[in-house]
Amino acid sequence: MTIGKVDEVVEIELVNYFIKGNIEMTKVDKDYPDNHLSGAVFEVYSDTNTDGKLDKDDKLLGEMTELDGGIYQMKELRYGKYLVREKTAPTGFVLDEKVSSLFCKCHEVILANRKELRRRKAVAVTVKEVAANGTV
Repeated sequence: MTIGKVDEVVEIELVNYFIKGNIEMTKVDKDYPDNHLSGAVFEVYSDTNTDGKLDKDDKLLGEMTELDGGIYQMKELRYGKYLVREKTAPTGFVLDEKVSSLFCKCHEVILANRKELRRRKAVAVTVKEVAANGTV
């Protein structure tokens, strides 16, 4: 495009796209890290007031999908703050009632440790964010 006259008005259209990423969690037994834990159900909420606490104003977005034995994911989340809560524990495990606060920001790794009891053994969960194109 060339501007040929003084004071010529040129229209340019700019399109903004939301930054999106994926949240992925791997649930493993702390004592046996190669043992991924299947069967949990995790809910993801938008932290609408960004206070890091689950309250009545936060919006439930849905449940994470279990990809493959102990790996859970939710895709296409917009840049922002989220809360993850375990709704159902794997068989033989105690429900972890703690809510994790996450910040979805492309190309950054987010780690959160969660503990769960199974016959008094702790379980670690690692949460990482993956950019929409699959890179970390």
